[in-house]
Amino acid sequence: MITVDQLVANQSHKFPDKVAIKQGDKGFTYKQVNEISNQLSFYLKDQGVKTGDVVALAIDRSPEMVISLLAIMKAGATYLPIDIGFPIDRISYMLNDAAVKLLITSNKFQEKYQDHTQLLFIEEAWQKSTSYSAVDFTADINEDTIAYILYTSGSTGKPKGVEVKHIGLVNFLISMEELPGANSNDVILSSTTISFDIAELEIYLPLITGASLVIASPDIVKDGRALLDIARKEKITIMQGTPFMWRMMLEADWNEVLPMKILCGGEAMTKELAASLVDKCAELWNMYGPTETTIWSTIKKITSGDDLITVGFPILNTQIYILNESFEEVPKGEVGEIYIGGTGVAKGYLNRPELTSERFIDDKFLNIPGQKIYKTGDLGKLLADDEILCLGRIDHQIKIRGYRIETEEVEFQIKQQPNVKDAIVSVFKDTLGNAHLVAYVVLEDPAVISDPHIWRTDLGKVLPEYMVPTNYTIIPAVPLMPNGKTDRKALPDPVINAQVSNKYEAPTNTVQAKLTDIFLKNVAVEKIGITDNFFELGINSLVSVKIMLQVEKEFGKRLPLSTLLKYPTIKDLALVIQDEAAESPYKALIPIKPNGSKPTLYIVHGIGLNLNNLYNVVNLLGEDQPVYGLQALGLDGTVETPDTLEAVAKYYNDEILKHDPVGPYAIAGYSFGGFIAYEMVKQLKKIGKDVAMLGMLDTNVQIPTHQYPLLKKIWIKGIRQIHKLLFRIGTIFTQPKVTLEYLQIYYTIKFKFFFKKFGFFKDYDPDDMPPFMQQIADKLNHAFAHYVVTPLDIKIDLFRADDRIFYVDDPKYLGWGKYALGGVEIHKVPGDHKELFFPPNDAIFAGVLQNTLDKTYS
Repeated sequence: MITVDQLVANQSHKFPDKVAIKQGDKGFTYKQVNEISNQLSFYLKDQGVKTGDVVALAIDRSPEMVISLLAIMKAGATYLPIDIGFPIDRISYMLNDAAVKLLITSNKFQEKYQDHTQLLFIEEAWQKSTSYSAVDFTADINEDTIAYILYTSGSTGKPKGVEVKHIGLVNFLISMEELPGANSNDVILSSTTISFDIAELEIYLPLITGASLVIASPDIVKDGRALLDIARKEKITIMQGTPFMWRMMLEADWNEVLPMKILCGGEAMTKELAASLVDKCAELWNMYGPTETTIWSTIKKITSGDDLITVGFPILNTQIYILNESFEEVPKGEVGEIYIGGTGVAKGYLNRPELTSERFIDDKFLNIPGQKIYKTGDLGKLLADDEILCLGRIDHQIKIRGYRIETEEVEFQIKQQPNVKDAIVSVFKDTLGNAHLVAYVVLEDPAVISDPHIWRTDLGKVLPEYMVPTNYTIIPAVPLMPNGKTDRKALPDPVINAQVSNKYEAPTNTVQAKLTDIFLKNVAVEKIGITDNFFELGINSLVSVKIMLQVEKEFGKRLPLSTLLKYPTIKDLALVIQDEAAESPYKALIPIKPNGSKPTLYIVHGIGLNLNNLYNVVNLLGEDQPVYGLQALGLDGTVETPDTLEAVAKYYNDEILKHDPVGPYAIAGYSFGGFIAYEMVKQLKKIGKDVAMLGMLDTNVQIPTHQYPLLKKIWIKGIRQIHKLLFRIGTIFTQPKVTLEYLQIYYTIKFKFFFKKFGFFKDYDPDDMPPFMQQIADKLNHAFAHYVVTPLDIKIDLFRADDRIFYVDDPKYLGWGKYALGGVEIHKVPGDHKELFFPPNDAIFAGVLQNTLDKTYS
């Protein structure tokens, strides 16, 4: 049989030079996609991958991700897509349950997956595969071979793996090519995580039709405004999403008609949503189908004249049956359970024979031996015109934001919490129509105080974010009906702001009052205090978009969606809008995470002067770990930046000693800030203070040739250039594209800085700093040029980035070996010099940093 990768190969011969995959400024032609995936598949086979093996993929959303999926299929293997944002416990379960032969991941995730299956790093595989053949070949598979395994929520407390066949995937894509329709003129957006099966449509439909695939970054898919921007900029013609995503875009002031087909599925399309979308696009399609029958099984083109929103008709080679409890078809117009048959029906659930036989039953309607139909658990009826109307669930499976959730899995994990006897999970819609995943909990001992905040934190370690309830209501017992079944209708409405951490504080100024009004319009609570955390109120990304748009209209400032994460209270957000910092006795010292009983960690800024890049890592440290930052002097315009690094360090130490006169002290510096931290520790030790830890956050100390006599300087620089040349030759072979991009940026900066001395490019700043910040940075750089690093009796904890495209004299210790007389302990963290602070690297970095701090004080 023909497979998806063969269909893609066919298009590569038709359109070899056409861009097949694009993300930002990065693009791959059809010829490149086909040849690289061929080479990578040969390399995988050389690593022992055989037909039928399961290969997991856990890398960032990127063209490399798509090419890797094609390579796995070409090798005859089954792929297991992993969402890198899932908790490691859930990922570990999936890897073990699927008996994964190989896990393809990135170097930056090495520490996260080091205890698991055989690892293959995509960077290494990409480079080594270039020596392999790029010719097409056909894998040894048949129509029953499994293309991929996708894990969905399970009722036993563990996710269940659905085994989807190649023939089902190909049939689905060919059907989608016909209706809703796709061709080589289309541009299709990929916005869905690969752990959600509708991503297969977004990835493969463009590539089998000669269309162009545009991949949206994770930040874009969370922001309705950004999704609208990319749809306009990239001239998207086909776009798929859940009702939640479309509502998020509608809230982002989407007013014009976009010439694209909209595919909407994952949960029910309301008549209100249909009416809002149908006039804003070329075509609107309602899609229906579970993972177990290969993505979508029915489709319906929605028009403005539709009185009823149905799921339409079956796709190619698919049958829909509406059956009663005796497995007999019900007459048209009567309600029954929806069963789906045909080519798309999956093999079943991996390692779950009993559940497979319960859900995948023999098809008695078609006389085909071995043919199965799938019991969906959805109620529906066949209308007079043969359209199918879906009426919702029979069981307690629910959908929220397009994700399918078995409530039993969430309930099982809640019941693992201390002092929890029983739990019920359901969806609650507040008065504004916002959906909340809520939990009702029965305690073993009601006299023992239980903290829902701890439950949420613990559940977040084993469940994906969308499966963690945002609200917890304590009930004395589960209400029962006379027949002994749970009476869900008798459950009380939850109080949405019941779990806020702080006592109510009213607004104290106009900005706070206006913000309070905005939030009360979008969150169904009676009141919200200025110190209440937004996310404890269950705010999701759709509500966040609404709020930020209203903030923009009210105050004339467009703030990124991430602002709510950094400033999650009305009090904090008001200060951002007012461009004010809270009154503080300090000029440099700022509280980032001030509360906690552990010894405080002080972190010194880099040459970027502020500490914004540290927020992710800091907020992922232990709840009991306080952190203060030192931002550059002069940012508030009230203090001059000192002329020497020694004077800067003294000023910072004075503020630390004012904050904590006793110690011991843990001090760390990022990049340039590492030198300030080093001088601070030197001065603190000189006055007899106890320094427990000196942390270098990827700070590199080069040989200080600028301080050497001329002849020595020329000699050392000459030797360095030889090593630098060898290093650069190596990166050109191992990371050619990244190296060339880096060199282009590097020499552009060098060129412009050179001519800046002669009056050209006067305002040039590669970091886009405001002029006053650039003056501070220039002054600090000048101070550093005259600073001499001398040996110090201290141990250094070096947090070293794993990825490095620029040359350093000492790649192991970053030059600190000869200065730290107490030795250098290396802690490797994923990412490069800048990316180590951002997801998904931030969680790993935070764990390494917290472990180091705990060990230091143990």
